[in-house]
Amino acid sequence: MPPGSEITPAELAELVAFSESRFTLCCKFQNAAGYPAHYTLGERELGLRPLADRIRGDLASAGIDAWVALSIGDGAPPWRIKLFDREIRCADGTASIVNLGLEEEPLFLTGRSVATPCEEHRLAEMSRRSIPLPESMTGAWWVYLRSGRTVRSRPSIVPCVGATMTVGNGLAAMVAIAAPWARQTAIIERLNAVAADADGAAEDVGWLNRLIGSLDGLPASTFDVLAALPDAPVVLARLLLSADDAVQGGIWRLEAELPFMWAALPLAAWSTAADALGSSILSPLLAAGWELAQAAHMGKQVVDSATVRTGNLDSVIGSVLAAAGLLAKPSSIPSIRDAAQGYVRRTFDRGDMAIGLPKQTSLFRTPELDPHLPGWFKTTFDLMHLEALDAPIAAAAAAKAGIKLTRTQLRRCKEAMGADPVYFAEGFTAALLGKER
Repeated sequence: MPPGSEITPAELAELVAFSESRFTLCCKFQNAAGYPAHYTLGERELGLRPLADRIRGDLASAGIDAWVALSIGDGAPPWRIKLFDREIRCADGTASIVNLGLEEEPLFLTGRSVATPCEEHRLAEMSRRSIPLPESMTGAWWVYLRSGRTVRSRPSIVPCVGATMTVGNGLAAMVAIAAPWARQTAIIERLNAVAADADGAAEDVGWLNRLIGSLDGLPASTFDVLAALPDAPVVLARLLLSADDAVQGGIWRLEAELPFMWAALPLAAWSTAADALGSSILSPLLAAGWELAQAAHMGKQVVDSATVRTGNLDSVIGSVLAAAGLLAKPSSIPSIRDAAQGYVRRTFDRGDMAIGLPKQTSLFRTPELDPHLPGWFKTTFDLMHLEALDAPIAAAAAAKAGIKLTRTQLRRCKEAMGADPVYFAEGFTAALLGKER
C-alpha cells in the first residue's frame, strides 16, 4: 500500500506492517477533539487487524468527519484512514459519485428522510457516475452510498423540493428542526425531560430504540440525537434496560461508537432508569383499572426480568446493577491485589510488546480520581503498569462517585478492557463491590 494512500479500517485490517527491526506506528486523529495520538509497537512484522478495529471504533466515536493519519516514522507521507471510501455529491436534482472505481458489489444510493430517520430507503442503484434523484424525495434527506451492510460514503443532508414535515412529537419532532443550534438545544432539553420521566418519555425511548435498531452499519454519530446520548446517562440506562432481545444487542454496541462506557455510567442513573421503567408499566395498568398491588407486582416483574437480562450481557454490567441494588451481589468478590497481580503476570507472559510504549505515569491520576485509586499500585508494581492497573478502578470510581471521565480516559478504559478483559472485570468488581482500597 503506497504511502499517502486513503484506505478504510476494513482494508487496513487485511494488511501487515513489515520492518527490518522494531518499529512504531503512530495514529494521529484529524478533525477529532479529545483524541490524542496513539502508538503501536511492532517487531519486524505486525498484523494490523487489532489496530484497524481500534481505529474503526475511535473514528465512529469521534464523528463522521474524523480521519486518522497513520505513519511508521520513516518520513514518508502518512496513510489516511477514513470510515468511507466513496464520496457522493448531490446538486440540481442529481447524485454523482466523485471517485467511482471498480466495484466488487453493487453500490446503492440510500437515504432517510430527516423527518423519519428510522426508515431507510434504497433509492437507486448507482450503475453510472451520475443519476437523477427520485422525484418522490421531498424535504430534507440523509443520503449516502451503501453496499450490503457497508456504508461507503459520508452521510450528508440534501435539501429537496418541498418542506420537511415533522412526524410525531418529542424527539421525533426535535430532529427535524433545520437550524443546527436550535435543533441541538431542543434535543438536549428533550433528553433531560426523558431522563426526568416527563410525559411522552416512554414514547421517546421507543423511538430511540427504533432508530438505533435501524442503523445497520450507519455510524451512530450521524444523528445529533444519538451523539448527544453520552451526556444523558439516565436515558442510556433506560434504553438498555427497556430493550428486548431483538434490539438490546444494537444498543449495547453503542459503547463502541460513542464516547461513553456502560460500566462508568453513574449508579444513580441505573436506579432512576429502573424506576422509570417500572412506572411505564404501572401507570397504564392503573389507568386500565388494575388494583395497585397487582399493577405494582407486574411492574416489579418486568423490572426484575430486564435487570437480569441486562446483567447477563457482561459480568461488568452485572456488577454495576448489583452495586445499584438491582441485582444480588456475587457470592465471591475478587481482591484488587489478586486481580492486579494476575494482570502483571499475564502481561509478563505475553512479552514486552503487550505493554506498548512504556510510561511511568497514569492519565487517571487527576485530583478528582486520585483519591479513589490505590496508592500502593505505585510502590508494589513497576510504574509501566500503572495506567492499565488504574483503568478499571477509575471506571468503578466514575460509577460510584458520579465522576465524568474525559474522552481520553474513556478511550484508555476501553483499550484496557480489550487488552485484558479478565483483569478489567475483576478489578472493576473489586473496586465497586469490595471494601479493599
